[in-house]
Amino acid sequence: MRRACGWSGSAWSRDDVFLLGDPEVPFKFEMFALGVTLTVANIPIFTVIQAKVPGRLMGRVMAVLLSLVAASGPVGTFFAGSFAAASSVADVFLVSGVVIVLVEAIGFVVMTELRDVSF
Repeated sequence: MRRACGWSGSAWSRDDVFLLGDPEVPFKFEMFALGVTLTVANIPIFTVIQAKVPGRLMGRVMAVLLSLVAASGPVGTFFAGSFAAASSVADVFLVSGVVIVLVEAIGFVVMTELRDVSF
């Protein structure tokens, strides 16, 4: 007998549940990994901003940066949802991954001066 449970509403059997018997554990692990990754990424970003931006402009720069970050969530959700409705969720993940890799590659090539930040 299968019943619906878990965060995605997928059907799990008693045999499918693993990792201490909690169907939420894989999701929780993914969220933990995402939090660690974001922390590791944010530390150098904020370090470079604090090293390069004059103190008198720090509030304005941080306000703009955090406003852009906050606005990107709903905008990204809108575009991802529209794209998923037009194609598939797998295509959204594929295109998102390709875009992330391309942006990182362009940043690596273009932003060479950030590698030599002096404090």
